Amino acid sequence: MRLALTIALSTLLSVHAFAASLDTARGKVEITEAPKTVAVYDIGVLDTLDALGIQAAGIPENVKPQFLAEKQQGKTIGTLFEPNLEALASIQPEIIMIAARSAKQYDSVSRIAKTVDLTLENKNLYQETLNRLTQLGTIFHQEEQAKQWVEKLNQLKTEASEAAKGQGKVLAVLVNGPKLSLYGADSRLGWIQSTLGLQLIDKEKVGNAHGNPISFEFIAQSNPDWIFVIDRSAAIGGDLEAAQSVFNTPLVQNTKAGKSGRILYLSPAEIYIDIGGPQALEKTLIDIRDALRAHPAN
Repeated sequence: MRLALTIALSTLLSVHAFAASLDTARGKVEITEAPKTVAVYDIGVLDTLDALGIQAAGIPENVKPQFLAEKQQGKTIGTLFEPNLEALASIQPEIIMIAARSAKQYDSVSRIAKTVDLTLENKNLYQETLNRLTQLGTIFHQEEQAKQWVEKLNQLKTEASEAAKGQGKVLAVLVNGPKLSLYGADSRLGWIQSTLGLQLIDKEKVGNAHGNPISFEFIAQSNPDWIFVIDRSAAIGGDLEAAQSVFNTPLVQNTKAGKSGRILYLSPAEIYIDIGGPQALEKTLIDIRDALRAHPAN
């Protein structure tokens, strides 16, 4: 009897010790066992799992960035906007992870298995990325791997912040064909101001996921020291040269940024699609740090 009680108590304690809390868009969720079969409908979450050395059993179609598509070889289970429920059910997932673009699919996919919505608030994308990475590291018993990534990203943040000192005004703009949209302090790129200390040019209108519409005349009047460009077309598979040709106009080239070669074309898929992925964040931090070091405005 004593042996049975000891075994039962040991089992209870081991389960209790493993329990981890996961912050989701629908509140905290307790995870009591590391999921072995995971379906993912978000690129940033997929990037995070990949950074932790975890292969997802199910992934969305047309995974970008390319490095992620090459490393994650799970079964295709539909798109971010339209899950294939039959394919999803066939892999018998223990947990389904959605976020951002796929968040609206919660009701449909949650009928298949336990579903967590890992959408980030985008109030400080940098810190939220690290928090999600750390929590998933705990859930999948990859705490050390997560810790190493946090240390690496914090080091890059320090280096980029140092390079950002005295760099003047930054105009962050999304290019979508001929259309231009401004990303200000309240946008998904707001973290480069709050975290790196760069001074983003803003407008009074509150931004949304695609920024505030602007014109080339606005760029000329703002006369930024730096221009950071996100090419939406290139992010979803188009040609990066399209955005570069759009900016080949005197209204841009005669700004302080244009005259001094301080126009940075950020890696499009990493910054636009892979939201909250540590590997994408690493690439963006390196791009910004290296550009600021190479062409200082101060």
